[in-house]
Amino acid sequence: MTRKKSEYQRLNGYLPVELECLVKEYAQPVYRKPYHHKVFSPLLSGMKMVIIRHLLYQNCPQCRMCTHAQALNNAHYRREQAKLLGKQTGELFEEESRDILRDIIRLVQCEKELRNKRRRLRETFD
Repeated sequence: MTRKKSEYQRLNGYLPVELECLVKEYAQPVYRKPYHHKVFSPLLSGMKMVIIRHLLYQNCPQCRMCTHAQALNNAHYRREQAKLLGKQTGELFEEESRDILRDIIRLVQCEKELRNKRRRLRETFD
Protein backbone atom coordinates (compact mmCIF):
# COMPACT_ATOMS: atom_id res chain seq x y z
CA MET A 1 0.00 0.00 0.00
CA THR A 2 1.46 3.33 -1.05
CA ARG A 3 1.30 6.18 1.30
CA LYS A 4 0.03 9.50 -0.13
CA LYS A 5 2.14 12.58 0.29
CA SER A 6 0.62 15.51 2.04
CA GLU A 7 0.18 18.72 0.07
CA TYR A 8 2.93 20.32 2.12
CA GLN A 9 5.35 17.51 1.22
CA ARG A 10 4.31 17.63 -2.42
CA LEU A 11 5.22 21.34 -2.50
CA ASN A 12 8.66 20.54 -0.98
CA GLY A 13 7.89 22.22 2.32
CA TYR A 14 6.66 25.51 0.86
CA LEU A 15 3.17 26.95 0.82
CA PRO A 16 1.78 29.44 -1.69
CA VAL A 17 2.33 33.08 -0.65
CA GLU A 18 -1.41 33.79 -0.33
CA LEU A 19 -1.85 30.84 2.00
CA GLU A 20 1.16 31.85 4.09
CA CYS A 21 -0.31 35.36 4.49
CA LEU A 22 -3.62 33.90 5.68
CA VAL A 23 -1.88 31.60 8.15
CA LYS A 24 0.19 34.49 9.53
CA GLU A 25 -2.90 36.68 9.86
CA TYR A 26 -4.89 34.04 11.74
CA ALA A 27 -1.86 33.10 13.87
CA GLN A 28 -1.79 36.59 15.44
CA PRO A 29 -2.78 36.79 19.11
CA VAL A 30 -6.46 37.40 19.74
CA TYR A 31 -5.85 40.74 21.47
CA ARG A 32 -4.42 42.28 18.28
CA LYS A 33 -7.11 44.01 16.31
CA PRO A 34 -7.15 43.75 12.49
CA TYR A 35 -6.10 46.76 10.43
CA HIS A 36 -9.59 47.49 9.11
CA HIS A 37 -10.77 47.84 12.73
CA LYS A 38 -8.04 50.39 13.39
CA VAL A 39 -9.31 52.45 10.46
CA PHE A 40 -13.07 52.17 10.92
CA SER A 41 -13.24 52.45 14.70
CA PRO A 42 -12.27 56.17 14.91
CA LEU A 43 -14.45 56.92 11.89
CA LEU A 44 -17.53 55.29 13.42
CA SER A 45 -16.93 56.76 16.87
CA GLY A 46 -16.66 60.24 15.32
CA MET A 47 -19.93 59.72 13.46
CA LYS A 48 -21.52 58.41 16.66
CA MET A 49 -20.54 61.51 18.63
CA VAL A 50 -21.99 63.83 15.96
CA ILE A 51 -25.27 61.90 15.92
CA ILE A 52 -25.41 61.86 19.74
CA ARG A 53 -24.84 65.62 19.89
CA HIS A 54 -27.69 66.14 17.39
CA LEU A 55 -30.06 63.80 19.26
CA LEU A 56 -29.23 65.42 22.60
CA TYR A 57 -29.99 68.81 21.08
CA GLN A 58 -33.44 67.49 20.12
CA ASN A 59 -34.14 65.48 23.30
CA CYS A 60 -32.87 67.96 25.86
CA PRO A 61 -34.25 71.41 24.95
CA GLN A 62 -33.25 72.99 28.28
CA CYS A 63 -29.56 72.45 27.39
CA ARG A 64 -29.63 74.01 23.92
CA MET A 65 -28.24 77.37 25.02
CA CYS A 66 -25.82 75.90 27.59
CA THR A 67 -22.12 75.34 27.22
CA HIS A 68 -20.95 71.73 27.19
CA ALA A 69 -19.76 71.97 30.82
CA GLN A 70 -23.13 73.38 31.93
CA ALA A 71 -25.00 70.68 30.02
CA LEU A 72 -22.94 67.96 31.70
CA ASN A 73 -24.10 69.27 35.08
CA ASN A 74 -27.70 68.65 33.99
CA ALA A 75 -28.87 65.20 35.22
CA HIS A 76 -31.35 64.74 32.36
CA TYR A 77 -28.64 65.45 29.78
CA ARG A 78 -26.25 62.96 31.41
CA ARG A 79 -28.94 60.24 31.52
CA GLU A 80 -29.80 60.76 27.86
CA GLN A 81 -26.12 60.77 26.89
CA ALA A 82 -25.46 57.53 28.82
CA LYS A 83 -28.41 55.86 27.05
CA LEU A 84 -27.19 56.97 23.63
CA LEU A 85 -23.55 56.01 24.26
CA GLY A 86 -24.66 52.43 24.89
CA LYS A 87 -26.21 52.13 21.44
CA GLN A 88 -24.42 51.26 18.23
CA THR A 89 -23.87 53.81 15.48
CA GLY A 90 -26.38 52.12 13.15
CA GLU A 91 -29.12 52.22 15.78
CA LEU A 92 -28.48 55.90 16.42
CA PHE A 93 -28.56 56.68 12.72
CA GLU A 94 -31.90 54.88 12.32
CA GLU A 95 -33.29 56.75 15.32
CA GLU A 96 -32.15 60.07 13.87
CA SER A 97 -33.56 59.28 10.43
CA ARG A 98 -36.91 58.42 12.05
CA ASP A 99 -36.89 61.84 13.70
CA ILE A 100 -36.00 63.50 10.41
CA LEU A 101 -38.87 61.70 8.64
CA ARG A 102 -41.25 62.76 11.40
CA ASP A 103 -40.09 66.38 11.00
CA ILE A 104 -40.53 66.21 7.22
CA ILE A 105 -44.06 64.84 7.58
CA ARG A 106 -44.86 67.59 10.11
CA LEU A 107 -43.46 70.21 7.74
CA VAL A 108 -45.56 68.90 4.84
CA GLN A 109 -48.69 68.96 7.01
CA CYS A 110 -47.99 72.55 8.08
CA GLU A 111 -47.45 73.54 4.46
CA LYS A 112 -50.79 71.97 3.47
CA GLU A 113 -52.54 73.82 6.30
CA LEU A 114 -51.00 77.13 5.18
CA ARG A 115 -52.14 76.55 1.59
CA ASN A 116 -55.66 75.79 2.77
CA LYS A 117 -55.74 78.96 4.90
CA ARG A 118 -54.48 81.06 1.96
CA ARG A 119 -57.08 79.54 -0.32
CA ARG A 120 -59.85 80.29 2.21
CA LEU A 121 -58.60 83.87 2.61
CA ARG A 122 -58.62 84.39 -1.16
CA GLU A 123 -62.13 82.97 -1.37
CA THR A 124 -63.40 85.30 1.35
CA PHE A 125 -61.91 88.42 -0.31
CA ASP A 126 -62.99 87.48 -3.85
